Amino acid sequence: MRTRIQTICTVASVLILIAISFAQDRSKERFVISRSEKWGFLDIHGDIVVQPIYEFVKDFSEGLAAVEVSNRWGYINQSGEIAIEPHFAEAEKFSEGLAPVKVGNQWGYIDKVGNFAIEPRFDLNPYSDESCFFEGIAAVRIGDEYRYINRNGRFLNGNIFEDNRHFSEGLPLYKSKENGDMLVRPAI
Repeated sequence: MRTRIQTICTVASVLILIAISFAQDRSKERFVISRSEKWGFLDIHGDIVVQPIYEFVKDFSEGLAAVEVSNRWGYINQSGEIAIEPHFAEAEKFSEGLAPVKVGNQWGYIDKVGNFAIEPRFDLNPYSDESCFFEGIAAVRIGDEYRYINRNGRFLNGNIFEDNRHFSEGLPLYKSKENGDMLVRPAI
């Protein structure tokens, strides 16, 4: 009987820890709110956690959200404090610690403190998730050609293509520039 009670207590303790962990993770969620043409964020309980003072906002990713202030983009943390000053022409979500940002007419990638990890030199399609890093690789556009880069900004394996899709297990699906075929080939 004693073993059974110990087992029940152990299972109950584990379930409580899982519930607390789930509640803590859910409390970090933020939801976009708009009031009087300004944008901010609510928490999971519906409480305003970032006042709607921004011209526009994008969803949080990796603890930061892109926000527009006076036609410039920067990033805030989940408390609404400016984490990266707004001085970019455009900004997108973080993925694997890097985010695409636009300076002038070119896109590069910054780290979470706002330093360039990859200097702006791409005509990126930021509205596509493929421009975000996934498995250490991102797709970038230069003119009408796409190429894959690594986290250092180096081009991978010389493939030039017209269209790209997500990676899975290190393999990209892309449309060949030479003949229009859809190919799956290692990018590295």
